[in-house]
Amino acid sequence: MKHHHHNDYVDVVSAKGPAKVSTKFKGICIGMMILGFGTFILTAFILPGMGHEKAARVGWIAFLHNFYFFTGVSAAGVVIAAIVQVARANWGRPIKRYAESMGAFLYLVPLFLAVLYVGAPHLYEWIEVLNDPETAKFFQTR
Repeated sequence: MKHHHHNDYVDVVSAKGPAKVSTKFKGICIGMMILGFGTFILTAFILPGMGHEKAARVGWIAFLHNFYFFTGVSAAGVVIAAIVQVARANWGRPIKRYAESMGAFLYLVPLFLAVLYVGAPHLYEWIEVLNDPETAKFFQTR
């Protein structure tokens, strides 16, 4: 039985190159991103100023859940790319490319953490108690 070496399919996969994304699909994705950020700005900042105080909490909770989801997906992408690399799985090149691209979101995580710091009082009701001097005395170590 003749065994084929990995070069046979590696060359085929490498010759194809990355897939092209249509302009229409890019436009749809950008439009959905703008809609999502606009909805967050509306619920977290604009509606509370118009008398809808509970809208701020809903907006910040949606931001927090999206932050957790996309951070987890991007971290999983890095792990998948590492597994494919360590296993030297040449068949996994296309998978590795997508996994590495998912990891690109991790560079934005510190920025989004700073944004979450701004919304912390809306997310965690107990956070304002930490500013109380009596509570601060309780947590001080001697």
